Amino acid sequence: MKALYLASPDLLNSALTPTLQEKLNKIVEVNYDEAQSITKLPANEINDKLNEYEVLIGGWGAVQLPADYQPREGQLYCSLTGTFGQKVDYEHAKRGLRLANWGDSISHTIAESALMMILSSLRLVVPYYESIQLKNEWRLKNLESRSLFDRKVGLLGFGLIAKKLIPLLAPFNVEVTTYDPYASDETLAEFNIKRSNSIEELFSTSDIISNHAAKTEQTNNIVNAKILSCLPDDGIFVNTARGNVLVEDDLAKEHKNGRLFSALDVFQQEPLPAESLLRNEPRCLLFPHQSGPTRDQYNKMAERAIENIRRFKEGEPLIMEVSAEQLKIMT
Repeated sequence: MKALYLASPDLLNSALTPTLQEKLNKIVEVNYDEAQSITKLPANEINDKLNEYEVLIGGWGAVQLPADYQPREGQLYCSLTGTFGQKVDYEHAKRGLRLANWGDSISHTIAESALMMILSSLRLVVPYYESIQLKNEWRLKNLESRSLFDRKVGLLGFGLIAKKLIPLLAPFNVEVTTYDPYASDETLAEFNIKRSNSIEELFSTSDIISNHAAKTEQTNNIVNAKILSCLPDDGIFVNTARGNVLVEDDLAKEHKNGRLFSALDVFQQEPLPAESLLRNEPRCLLFPHQSGPTRDQYNKMAERAIENIRRFKEGEPLIMEVSAEQLKIMT
């Protein structure tokens, strides 16, 4: 069985390390060198070249599949990373391309970031840094830090990362609610969390909102001035998912009015423009899209990919195979 590596060469040093490459090479014959040359072929030859392989290995920086690509029967696209981005789309899956990604293998690291952002916002990390490091002052005069214990936390979306956040929140005795039209009653019962019937209800009944919604047409700009106004004074909005959900200028106005706090890792435009109203704001903790897996955890996503390729070769069920319909609502 043959596989074609389509992802960034950087992942061969950080995720699919030589040791793990050796493990993979015992399962399939991998071509690591042809991805870029394929993009230079005439359009009518790309399809034939890709179909020489039973497995396509994608990930960050991967070569994009042609829009009209027709996969060979049963072909697997196994992404080292979580999102398929613009590399693979719904139509490819509908034509029979099987999909697998890192699944829940690194969800815990993103949940960890969400918890860190929540605690940092409550404990006023940015205002204290500004006061002590930049202004040579000491304690804050107009702000008081708060605890996470006994707070009400709302989760906008309840996918794999949100599910990993639940046990991290457990020691704080928080009350968790979610708004997710796709989450079943059985799933919410399993995690012992409540359902909000609308996004307005979620925001109005929560002290803290953590966004875990996917990037879809339906989620574009859903967190806007109207929705943010539902949050109580000193409420916190955390986003480690996708930047499309938030109208950033509306949040910046809430900061300027001294009403809300936020912690953001993703944005409408990245890098965040220098003129963004979110910059230089003590009520806003900013990260440069770094809440994903840390490098010391990259091996877990490579090991998941290798295991799924092994299962594919042996005709076994894949771990968390992604269907065409699931692809439409993924983060």
